[in-house]
Amino acid sequence: MLDDTNGAVATAERRGLAVLDALWLLDSGREERFDRITRLVQDAFGVPLAFLNLVDDDRVIISSAMPGELRGMYRPRPETFCSVTVQQREPLVVPDATKDPRFAHLPLVAGEPRLRFYAGAPLTVQGTRIGTLCIVDTKPRTVTGDELAVLQRFARWAERTIAEDLDRVQVEDMVHNLQPRPVVRRGYRVAGLAMAAEVVGGDFCTWWENGERVDLCIADVMGKGVFGAVLAAGLRSALTARGGLSPAEAVQAAEMQLGPEMARCGAFATLLHASLDAATGELTYVDAGHGLSVHVRSDGSHERVGSAGVPFGLLDDVGTRPERTLTLRPGDSFVSVSDGVLELYDSTLTALDEVAALVNVSADADDLLARMEKHARRHGLLDDDVTVVVVARDRD
Repeated sequence: MLDDTNGAVATAERRGLAVLDALWLLDSGREERFDRITRLVQDAFGVPLAFLNLVDDDRVIISSAMPGELRGMYRPRPETFCSVTVQQREPLVVPDATKDPRFAHLPLVAGEPRLRFYAGAPLTVQGTRIGTLCIVDTKPRTVTGDELAVLQRFARWAERTIAEDLDRVQVEDMVHNLQPRPVVRRGYRVAGLAMAAEVVGGDFCTWWENGERVDLCIADVMGKGVFGAVLAAGLRSALTARGGLSPAEAVQAAEMQLGPEMARCGAFATLLHASLDAATGELTYVDAGHGLSVHVRSDGSHERVGSAGVPFGLLDDVGTRPERTLTLRPGDSFVSVSDGVLELYDSTLTALDEVAALVNVSADADDLLARMEKHARRHGLLDDDVTVVVVARDRD
């Protein structure tokens, strides 16, 4: 894409393709935020055609267009104006393509729709030119310096929008990679599901092996988006760093560390922190205002688990929170969810009955999580983060 040596061109093109792949933009569906840009560009210049194009190794793909029915179409790269635009830093202006030997032979110039005028600004993301924002007309015309500056400002807007997508994808990948892998130990499986309503959220679930036991936690920090995610990351680190302590000791130590900071932010969290003894099946837990867990027995019966304790960080000095213990027998499961799961049903605690029913028809923990994820996606856009952690004991 760059106008230097062949090696530089090849390197830049590979980098550009990597950016496009990361953005999931090539051959993607219609996006109103891009359509808004092309619509405003079309209105500002009074042209019949306006495009936001993305350029891969051999195609120019119309990511957004006015008129909209052209979106998703593509042309071989050598047959386009944009193949030249992405090779330079400045906008390309072609007042009359029939008088420009670089473009007079193009099928869209020599044949229908007999394009004449083109003006395009290259789009650069992370130092790599990946596409163009351009206007096209079937009549020859010119643009003033001021008009060209306007086109460039629209192009910067498009670049920022695309860069935001790239940031979002990278953050989503990071969050996904932070999710621990399922733990299998002595006939148990510990696994979880985390679906954020926004790019990131204030919910998290995590688990880790600690000697002969498996510790696990699910929490919901008040607040969504980046605010909730930052606080959730701190809480997650504070708890996992205290893996050698009992659940009550770990929560108390974390609350002494983070409680005052969360109070200054006007935030708190509900959480359940537990420890599984694989030898005995005993699950010891502390519930800090969470109360959204269910013990599903092998015979199909179930019982809601949890206390009405105050949320984490709500009070200056809670002291040591009480621990409770339940026993997972062969075929039993323990499932804890965030309140976003309730909203997938009727937004009340009876949703835990639905969760228990789902456990009973699921083949195993992985099947349960797959069913819950499918149900959440069928629900449409999430109003709240959906987070689930499950401990399932195999049947004898």
